[in-house]
This record gives sequence, C-alpha cells and structure tokens, in this order.
Amino acid sequence: MSEEKMSEQERTASPEAPAASGASDTSSASNASSEAEANRRIPGTTVAVMIFILLVAFACAGVQVVTNMIEDKYAPEEIKGKENLKPVEYPILHRLPEGIAAEVNGVEIPESTITDMIMSLRHNVGLDDQEAWDEWMIETNNTTETLRNRFILYNVNAVLVDQMAEELGVEPTEEDLQVTRDQIYSSPEAIEMAKEQLAQEGRTLEDYETDIVTLTKKRLIGEKYNEGITENPEFQETVLSYIKQGYPEYADAESLDQVDPDIVSSVTQEVKAISDTQAFSNYVRDFLLRSDVFYSKMGSDLPYKSNSDTYFMK
Repeated sequence: MSEEKMSEQERTASPEAPAASGASDTSSASNASSEAEANRRIPGTTVAVMIFILLVAFACAGVQVVTNMIEDKYAPEEIKGKENLKPVEYPILHRLPEGIAAEVNGVEIPESTITDMIMSLRHNVGLDDQEAWDEWMIETNNTTETLRNRFILYNVNAVLVDQMAEELGVEPTEEDLQVTRDQIYSSPEAIEMAKEQLAQEGRTLEDYETDIVTLTKKRLIGEKYNEGITENPEFQETVLSYIKQGYPEYADAESLDQVDPDIVSSVTQEVKAISDTQAFSNYVRDFLLRSDVFYSKMGSDLPYKSNSDTYFMK
C-alpha cells in the first residue's frame, strides 16, 4: 500500500482502527481479536426497531450500494465514506491513466462506463434537451461533478463487494438471489413502489437485477463473516432479551428452554440477520483499510455537463 494511502488512513481512522498488515505484535493481535468479538455483539433494541432496520437494509440499493458508507454531499476534491464512527476516506483523488475514472485495488473503471450510465439515465427519463437536463439537475440538487461522483461510487461499491465476496469464497446461487427478491418484492405494493423508484432513474426491474446480485453478496458476506455467532452465549442472551421485550408472557423467562421453540427460532433468525448486517459493515471497514481505491478529477469535455454548475455557484 502506498505511503499516500497510509497517511490518509492514519489521518482519518480512530486509534481503535485495525493496524496495517505486518505491523501488529502479540498484544495488538489480542486487542484486535477482542475488538472483533465486541463488534459482533448486537446492541440492545426492540424487535420493532430490528425489523425496521432489516427492511431498510434490504431496500437500500440504487446508487448507494454499500449502505452506511457514503455521505450525501461530496467535496469537489474527494469523495468521503464513513462507517461505524470510524471513518475511512475513499476513493482518494489520484492521477490515473487517461480515460480511467476510478481504480479499485488495481481494477480500472473506465470513464466511458460512467458516461454511458449517465447518458442512459438522461435518455431514459426524457432529458435529451439541454434545458430539461439543467432543470432536472437543479431540482435533484446535482452538479455535473456530484452526479459523476455518485456513479463512480456506484461502480466502486459494486467492485468492492465483488472483491470481498471473492476473498471469502462467496458465490450466490439462484436460490440465494430469489431470497433477496422475495425480501424486496414482499407484496404487490412493494413491487409497484420499486418500479416507481426505478423509473425515476430510468431503470426497470430487469435492470435492477445487477443490484439484486450485489445485495445478495452483501448478505452472504455478512453471514460468512459471522459464522458460528448463534452458538455464542451472549448472542443467546440477546435473543432472550428481545423475546422478553416482544412477548410479555415470557418476561420472567430465565432461559430459551422456557420459551416456545417457534418463537425462539423466529427471533433468532431476526437477531442473526441484524448481526450479519453489522458483521458485513465491520468487514467492509477492515477491507477498505487494506485497499487502494482511487478516482480521477473530472474532465471538462463531458456530454452530460450541466449549467447547474453555474446555478449552484451563484
């Protein structure tokens, strides 16, 4: 990893962040292990909040594929990411070969890919006319650069998830993909809502399949990284705590053996889903800290350039 990357991480990561590879001793390894265990514990909450978080986690796709990682506003010279109060900046502004918008651990994302996606969006939502495009950009609070950054992040996130999945040996099956579809398209109303949201991006449910794959990989990565968590006594204590909160008839239960097995199974699945989501977030942080993710400055000759740039400067 380059000195530039290391200095950036040292400046943004908190003292508790994982040490760089090759720089740990027995003590730091022990601390890292303890921290990893602590990170896997599930914060106390209600079953209602748990379910809400699950729905949000599986609904968030589109531009921000890696959830809880990206700020809504981007500085002109860098795109910032944050996770679990331990910020990691990515991508980092870097001089890349001509025609390359970003690079993720050596994998290049061509500028043409970003341009094609934005021009496809523009055409699909009927904004070929420059004035209409400018008005849409202003209405959606976008400049040419912020829009480009969003599409860069979309592609960077997809590559990162692919690389993490490869590292852990995660490869979704058709059955895995269908589980994700069932969770997102849980009712006719949910399907219509998804169609409406995608239409605003000039996309259809068929176009959304790429995001389905990414979301499924995220879920499987969390599950893989969190293997064996259900056997943890603290996990089982947490399940019992949630049962007590959600089922008053078991308020005095002292162990899961005293609870209806069907309820135990249901709540265990819900709690594990939250734990897996948190495990994915922790793994993302670790992966980013040992990754090189760069992006290039925006050029001046772009077919999607908008006069919203001047509007927001005013």
